[in-house]
Amino acid sequence: MWKLLILIIFVVFFHKGIATGSTSLARQNDMSGPVSHIMENLVIHTKQVADELGSQLSTKIDGTTQTILGDIEVILASALEQLTEPIIEAQSILSHPECQQLLTMEELRERIDSQLMICTKDLNDLLFAFQNDSDQYTKSLQSGAQQIVDLPSQCEENDYSFGSITACFIEKISELNHDLALLLNRASMSIIQTHHLTKQSTEAALTCADHVVAQTVEYMDKIMTQCQNNVK
Repeated sequence: MWKLLILIIFVVFFHKGIATGSTSLARQNDMSGPVSHIMENLVIHTKQVADELGSQLSTKIDGTTQTILGDIEVILASALEQLTEPIIEAQSILSHPECQQLLTMEELRERIDSQLMICTKDLNDLLFAFQNDSDQYTKSLQSGAQQIVDLPSQCEENDYSFGSITACFIEKISELNHDLALLLNRASMSIIQTHHLTKQSTEAALTCADHVVAQTVEYMDKIMTQCQNNVK
């Protein structure tokens, strides 16, 4: 698509019959002339394409972010759901004064939270890195789109002649299109890689959370047994 936009310039210029080196034609094609209109129209179209691609990229970034957040939420919710009944049972037993020194509910909650945070650390780190990279991609894309908008005026400031303005415009918009294409490709690869890493990290986090649940239940059973012995 980006290469096609560059080709449009030459096709339109040829079709309009303005590809000439005459001085008189150069002077006629000033700020209000056909060359300026063609550049402005191409800039508008290119900007629209860049905005549309930026919107698509933003949607994919948001989707990836929500996927990671959703995986973290599911892992934590599943672990806490499995621990709900054991915690309620432990709470009723540990409420005895004789058992307070063994374990308080606040200590138990902190223990569970800290262990589950370890389980989801890779996912949280992945999310943080992805959001930082995505912010940079978005800012760079917005900057590139703005450079496209500013391109005609920048080229006209260089030299007030048909040949120089056209050459500047073609060269610069080609560079911008190339840079934006590379940027979008890097962003797409980042999303694909993040999805792959998310899958791996989620599987590892689920396994870790299952171990936390099993170890916590075992730990609470041990504490409750000691508590019951103290009460007796």
